[in-house]
Amino acid sequence: MSDANDPIENEAAPAPGSAEALMQEAELGRRRAVAAMSQVHKEHFALLFANCFFLAGSLAAWNRAEPGATASSGALVHGLDTIRGAAIFALALYGFWVSAIGLYTRRTVVWPFLLNALLALWVGLGGVIDGFKAEAFGKAMDSVPAGSSYLAKYLAGPGSIAPGFWMLAAAGVLVIFLIIKGILGGASKSKARASK
Repeated sequence: MSDANDPIENEAAPAPGSAEALMQEAELGRRRAVAAMSQVHKEHFALLFANCFFLAGSLAAWNRAEPGATASSGALVHGLDTIRGAAIFALALYGFWVSAIGLYTRRTVVWPFLLNALLALWVGLGGVIDGFKAEAFGKAMDSVPAGSSYLAKYLAGPGSIAPGFWMLAAAGVLVIFLIIKGILGGASKSKARASK
């Protein structure tokens, strides 16, 4: 694909192996890389970002110690200690592989992210909702000293919920949002084409 207005492609070819030839080849390679990356969708990087949260959420703790107490090492449950957490971890690793290939081929495979989002919402939202109902939430709210800032008071309760649940819930919501946005965008484009 040559451009008639491209001065680099229209110049007389320099001698092979010369410094000019090497510079010209490097410039063409840089332009091709920029053109290829401009065709990669923003959603691909958003899915990759969500995938980082899936991986971190499966490795993070899925329960918290009571405020003012320390948990013994056997009391903390991590995502890999459960079947759902191991599945989220495996799909996150596969998601990184799919993303790397997708950046090269400029195609996005969505099913591993969608499946991981469903699992993450099942685990993450369930954990967050249960965390708000838990006794530890009330204890954390009551443990804030009088005179503390409103921010400290209102973040004490949500801080008692395990970080793995927050990460999984956030990533799951992000992926579902991206998929709904893509469906609505595709529908509006096809509607616009049909009206022409």
